[in-house]
Amino acid sequence: MSMSRILLSTLFLLNLSGCGASKVPDDVVPGGTDSTESDPDADEDGYPASTDCDDADAAVNPGAEELCDGIDNNCDAQIDEDLLQSAYTDSDGDGFGDPETAAEVCELSEDQVDNGDDCDDTNVDISPMAAETCDGVDNNCDELIDEGTLLVSYADVDGDGYGDEETRTETCEVPEGNIETADDCDDTSALINPDADEVCDGADNNCDGVTDDDAIDRTTFYSDGDGDGYGVDADSVLTCEAPDGYSASAGDCNDDAADISPGLAEACDGLDTDCDGDTDEDFVCECYDDDALSELGEVMYGVIEDETDDHTTECGEGEGAMDASVLWTAPRTGTFTFSTYGSDFDTILAIQSPECDEEFACNDDSTWFFDTSRLNVSLEEGESVVVVVSASSTSETGIYRVTASNADLDGDGYDETEDCNDSDDEIYPGAEEVCDDIDNDCNGAIDDGLSTSTYYVDEDGDGYGTESSAFESCLPWFFEDRGVLYSGDCLDSNDAVHPGVTGWYSSAYTYTIPFIAPTGAPSFLFMSSHDYDCSGEEEARFGTDTVSSSFSCSAEFGSPYSSSDVEAVDAWSGSAPDCGESGTFVVECQGVVYTIDIGWGESTVRLWDLETETRTQTCH
Repeated sequence: MSMSRILLSTLFLLNLSGCGASKVPDDVVPGGTDSTESDPDADEDGYPASTDCDDADAAVNPGAEELCDGIDNNCDAQIDEDLLQSAYTDSDGDGFGDPETAAEVCELSEDQVDNGDDCDDTNVDISPMAAETCDGVDNNCDELIDEGTLLVSYADVDGDGYGDEETRTETCEVPEGNIETADDCDDTSALINPDADEVCDGADNNCDGVTDDDAIDRTTFYSDGDGDGYGVDADSVLTCEAPDGYSASAGDCNDDAADISPGLAEACDGLDTDCDGDTDEDFVCECYDDDALSELGEVMYGVIEDETDDHTTECGEGEGAMDASVLWTAPRTGTFTFSTYGSDFDTILAIQSPECDEEFACNDDSTWFFDTSRLNVSLEEGESVVVVVSASSTSETGIYRVTASNADLDGDGYDETEDCNDSDDEIYPGAEEVCDDIDNDCNGAIDDGLSTSTYYVDEDGDGYGTESSAFESCLPWFFEDRGVLYSGDCLDSNDAVHPGVTGWYSSAYTYTIPFIAPTGAPSFLFMSSHDYDCSGEEEARFGTDTVSSSFSCSAEFGSPYSSSDVEAVDAWSGSAPDCGESGTFVVECQGVVYTIDIGWGESTVRLWDLETETRTQTCH
């Protein structure tokens, strides 16, 4: 205790005794223990030093109220107990402190808060009150990153709008090539996904775990007890593949008989063979008598009295006359001859449609003196017709016979399968080959074995062809109109160019398209020089223009204007020489400056210089 406090206390006690107040024993301390010399109460707070934790401060003693001042005011060995509060530094000012800065303080400073819940005190946007955003950061300090913000997506390799569950990923944005819908059971095929139609292909197209269930292209199969390829309508299943004993076609009217079904032709058997509801319809029984044939040779043979009157023809058989018929099918494409040769009576022959409702041809007598009937009919391979032979009247009796053969239309003894031209009786196998540009003997070669000459195609009609156009012909030259005897033409598109050129030039030299050029020929071909006679050398073309043998440049053109004047003449002097002859050719007049000395000094004059050449006229 300070000296001043001791002096004040002493004076206070003396004053009390002087005023007659009751005296407190010296060894008694109010509220405390007795003070003795061995246990003094220096701060006179009523507590001796043995119980006072700071006997130098009267405000500090076991009876004092604890204050938040960093001192143990009530001497309970605790400082500021129950008065301190937790404080945390809030650097970013978001109301939440950094837990690493925890401290116990009496009062919070301006940069402190009473919580340490901030997980990043450097960012005001990160705190327990912040909304979590998808940025790879724990924005709301719940020790979770991007919770509730990540998008789940799946790789969609085939681009069908559904991803592969095994490629599941969580990202802030759906990556390119990903999609937010999974459930694709085959991400290599865009035709397989939960929205796809199930089809019959052995795959689970709609990803429902079942293959080919309720496929849109299922087929209805019908119970086919007789195995004829047609089932009954009343017993069917809809599936991708036919179960055993089922067929894809229905309509069988008797599933116990394989010879009765919609796929068969109606037979004359008293049954509905083709299951169309009618029995022996379409004149099946009445249309023809015998089964179909497809061979050549004899196709019908019998006794006419044993037949019935089932057919009519356009050739006018008598009413009630007997007839017979057969369905015949062409074994190839071509023309066939049907004949009743060998029959005992006057026959009528007809070719009708398989339904007997159309007649293609008929014949009564092939000649006026012969009762045999004969027809030529052209058919496609596999085409069927009904052949009908009929008696001309009811009185006719005897055997009938009909044959079919390959037609010999030209009557040369070779049918059309042997003859290379069945319309010409002079052309057949073994005929003499003649020079006519035709294969007369049908051996595949034209005019073979005959002597020939070489001819050349003459495109421009000048009597000469090119070597490359050579061909052989058995015709003499005066009959061969396709070529000529001579070759060597070096320009077969122009009749003025060929090895036989011997004529003269008949027109003046010109720089326009010349008279010898054909219509449409390029103008540059014959403007000047050319190998007209195909000799391998060009002939210069000079024309036939002439000037007087006394031609004068000054008389023609006047005085030369300058030393550069040049006037073309291009003409023969006097007369044009004949082909192969030489003469003087006046080329041009050229103005030339001359320097002369006439005795009193040099002087210049402008004079014409006449240029001539000796040239040989060439041929055309």
